[in-house]
Amino acid sequence: MQYGALLSRAWHIIWRNKIIWVFGFLAALGSSGGGANFNYSVGRRDLPSPGQPGAGNLPPDVQRLLTRLFTDQTFLITIAVAVVCIAVLIGLILALISALGHGGMVEMVREADETERTSFGAGWNTGLRRMLPVFLIRFLLGLPTFIIIMAGILPLFLSFIPLVTRTGWSGSPERLFAGSILTSVFLCFLPALCLGLLITIPLNILEILAIRALVLESQSIWGSIRRGWSILTGNLGEVVIVWLIFLLIGIGIGIVIGLPVAAVAVVAIVPLALMTAAAPIFVAPLILVIFLIALLSAALRSIVEAYTSAVWTLAYRQWVARAVPVTTTN
Repeated sequence: MQYGALLSRAWHIIWRNKIIWVFGFLAALGSSGGGANFNYSVGRRDLPSPGQPGAGNLPPDVQRLLTRLFTDQTFLITIAVAVVCIAVLIGLILALISALGHGGMVEMVREADETERTSFGAGWNTGLRRMLPVFLIRFLLGLPTFIIIMAGILPLFLSFIPLVTRTGWSGSPERLFAGSILTSVFLCFLPALCLGLLITIPLNILEILAIRALVLESQSIWGSIRRGWSILTGNLGEVVIVWLIFLLIGIGIGIVIGLPVAAVAVVAIVPLALMTAAAPIFVAPLILVIFLIALLSAALRSIVEAYTSAVWTLAYRQWVARAVPVTTTN
């Protein structure tokens, strides 16, 4: 395989057909583009009561809501469950949009490679038709890593329960708590994290190839995974080289784009997070800023997603041309 020609051809395609960048943006929305995580703890003694200093900063109704939120366990659990459900729903929607983008890009690159031109309709129709199968392929191949990571996180999470419930401690609670955390980290979390990262690499490559088998060869979900595995094992050396090329590209992109975006995120989010810790009324602006930074990150990554998809699609077409034909299954 002539890697220079492959990279050059992929860039030629996405530069002459910038509409592919739109689907790159959709793909980037649900592809681990970044985010922020923050939390804070408020006890009963931290909430100002009406008449106390600082209580006048918030309306009485908001003060009562916050007091109930942090003192009524049933209400707190209800809010937590609602937040988790909303987060899962948003994540599912983004994952489906991302699946549409990935499927659409593959078809658009194929069409542009054959005719030099492609259209929004070609990507949209294929992406929409293949959205659910692409989503399921990504879900199935991401599930092993998720299970392994959760198996490491669960003991770490359970080690916090005695501290939260304030029961079951005797002697030196701080020492026992620290020992429980360290045991969970070194015996469960770190090994699970290392194993999860280790299997993520081949599973991610298999996902890339399986999606192309689905779109380009009209395979079924399991047929696409089997076909992707066949292409992977039959062209292992070249597949690894292409993956290493994008590893280097990813490092460069991370330095050029990722660091400035991270700096903007820190400058914008940290002050708002600190203000939210002092006055929870700032949580809405904080969420809005996080959302806008996520959109900015996806927009900057749209070209990278388009180029990555183009290179893998062109490489896949070369590998398939050398491979034994398979029976199409719908």
